[in-house]
Amino acid sequence: MVLESNDLPTRSSSSIGIMTIGGSASIEQLSKDKKGSFVVEADYTNLTPYFKLFKTLRQPTTYPEIAGGSFTYRRQTSKTGMLKAYFYGNWSRFGYKSESLEYPGDEELFELKNYNVYSNITYKESLGKNWRMNAGISYSTNKDDIHLDTIAKGLRANVGGRSDLSQARLVFTRSLGSFSSLRFGGEYQYAVENTAYNQYRLDYVDNFAAGFVEADIFFTLSSLVVQVYELNILR
Repeated sequence: MVLESNDLPTRSSSSIGIMTIGGSASIEQLSKDKKGSFVVEADYTNLTPYFKLFKTLRQPTTYPEIAGGSFTYRRQTSKTGMLKAYFYGNWSRFGYKSESLEYPGDEELFELKNYNVYSNITYKESLGKNWRMNAGISYSTNKDDIHLDTIAKGLRANVGGRSDLSQARLVFTRSLGSFSSLRFGGEYQYAVENTAYNQYRLDYVDNFAAGFVEADIFFTLSSLVVQVYELNILR
């Protein structure tokens, strides 16, 4: 859940990308006090030109199309504190017809629409000498709408699915020398799954909490040799 991007950019910037199948644009703005910034990005892709030029085994009914955008915010809250927020959304669709494997001579239809959203907010701060704190929360959702049909037979099926996940985490780190460290904290997750097949539905909710303690201990062969030598002297 920790955003590993650079804390703050050195300057404001923007970019535009143009392709035969879509385009993208972004703008990054640094605040006047040099302690905050935001980034807005957007992209769009449509594979219609590709499918018009090249023949495929399956006949498209909806040409692949995707659109997405993101927003990133960073703010330095103190000399050692940093707040970061990230939000992303995506929408896509495509569909095609193909020969039926189950009913020779008939055609089958497959169409999919999808959207998903992800968000993440993290905060880190130094808590005095040798102590650090990292906290974060996130939320994501994904939804699929699928339409299946054996056209001549009229065998239609609508399949839907949605997944939602919320998560929170808090970690404290204690430095033990230059390389070693001790970490402990807790985490909580809440998940919801919804699935549908025509009139039938299956839903469930799952949640759990956990605590942990872990350590990174670094040592070298030379330090072990020194310790053995000291023990021999004491003998």
